[in-house]
Order: sequence, then C-alpha cells, then structure tokens
Amino acid sequence: IAQRETFLRWLMAGVILIGTLVSGALGLLLAGRLIAPVQRLAQWVEASAPPRRDNRLRTHFANDEVGALAVAFEHYQARLDAFLTRERKFTADTSHELRSPLSVIQASVDLLAEDPTVSLPGQRAIERVRRRTTELTDLLDALLYLARHETDMAIVAEPVPVWAIWQHLVDEQMQATSTSVQLHGDASVTVLAPPRAASLVFGQLLRRAVELSNGAAVSVAITFAGIELSPWPEAGEKTPPNVDQQRSDNGFGLTLISRLCERLGWTMRWPQQPGEPLTLTFADSSHA
Repeated sequence: IAQRETFLRWLMAGVILIGTLVSGALGLLLAGRLIAPVQRLAQWVEASAPPRRDNRLRTHFANDEVGALAVAFEHYQARLDAFLTRERKFTADTSHELRSPLSVIQASVDLLAEDPTVSLPGQRAIERVRRRTTELTDLLDALLYLARHETDMAIVAEPVPVWAIWQHLVDEQMQATSTSVQLHGDASVTVLAPPRAASLVFGQLLRRAVELSNGAAVSVAITFAGIELSPWPEAGEKTPPNVDQQRSDNGFGLTLISRLCERLGWTMRWPQQPGEPLTLTFADSSHA
C-alpha cells in the first residue's frame, strides 16, 4: 500500500507537470495564431508610407475585429495622404507666390539705389527696404523649411563647411556695422545639414549677437562639438529663460531660431548665468 501511494504521488506529479507543459505550449500556439493578424497589421502600419501604401489592406484580413481595425487604418492613411498632398501643394504655391513679389521688390530697390538723384534720406530708406526684403526672404526660406516633410531633410542635407559660412557672414556684418567679430577654433569643422538652413541659423545668431553686444566685440568659437557666441546678455534681462514664449517684430525671433535648430537636430543652450556664452551643439560633425 505504501509503495502504491508513493507511485500514485509520482504519477500525479508527472501528470500535473506534463499537463502544465502541454497546456502552456498549446496556449502559446493558440495565442500566436490568434494574434498573428494583429502582428501583420502592426507590421503594415510600421512599414506604411505614401509611396508604398497598400490600397487593398482590407482584403488581407477576415471580416472580424482585426479586419475592422485594418479598414480604419486604411481610411486614416488615405486621409493622411490627402493632408500631405495638400500641404506640399500649399508650400509650393506659397513659395512661388511670395518669392515673385519679393524678387520684384529687390530688383526695384537695386535700381533705385543706383539712381544718383536720390537724396541721402532716400538712400537710407532704400537701404532699410533692402535689409527688410532680405530678412523676409530668409524668413520665407525658414518657414518653408519647417513646413516641409521630415523626409525631405535627408535629401538636401550635405556636409557644410562651418568656418567658411561664418567667415562669409562676418565679412558681410563688418561691412554693415562697426562691431568687431572675431572667429576662433578649427577651420576644418563640417556639419551634415541643409546648407541654406545652416546659413539661416548662423546668420540670425550672428545678427542677434551683434545687436545685443552694445558695440562690444563679439567672439565666435567654432569646434567640432558646436559653436559658442559671447558675450550674450544675461538670461534675466534681454533673453527670457523660456525661449518658447519669445516673440520679435524685428527679423527672426528666438523661437524660430530654436525651432530651426530642433529640426536640424542641434541643441541650443541659452546662458543661465551672467557672462556665459550661447552654446550651439551639433548633432553630427566631422573633419573636412
């Protein structure tokens, strides 16, 4: 009797163990078969893009809950494609409709500037119009760049010589104002970015630094990690701690510069203490 009881105990333990393993395996197999349509739908959503979109998604699934999700995703993708198409058309039309009058204004201003009969106050007014037209052109380029789809950035990005761009900007700035700008660092620094967007960020930062320097010399340090501009006003005075709330009626605002940097993958650190420089850190830089 004792031997039979021992045998029965081992038999029950073996039955329980084998039953647990078999039920677990069957459960995993059944769960895998049940969630296979959901996994296929998730893979389609992950790999879906307008050029490769499957317009017959609903035909790949049964008429059940997963099929209803597939139909909903297909309708959502169609609405998203229509929205992206309208956005691209809008940005293209905006670029054409705004660039044309700006080009006409710029050409007319250039002709007026060459007229020797224009008085000195008139020349100053012409120069102001020319400067504002250039700022509007830069602002249009920045807004159109921010409005484009994220995948467009990889197409236009290329190695940009940072030192050469800053040298050109400094030469132009020295002709416009008497503020001294000194470049320091490595002339071989390059960064992967759209050239026009990088020039916009660098140019607007330099212009803002000169405006806020109160005539003091501006120092620009260029390294492989990023750029430092000094001096910069204290955070509590002219540069608010919350840059997202900054607005400006004079050219670019700090918010737009920050958004351009965010789109490029760059990090901008505003001074937190008096005497600290403004730091712009690149996402990726390399030797020329």
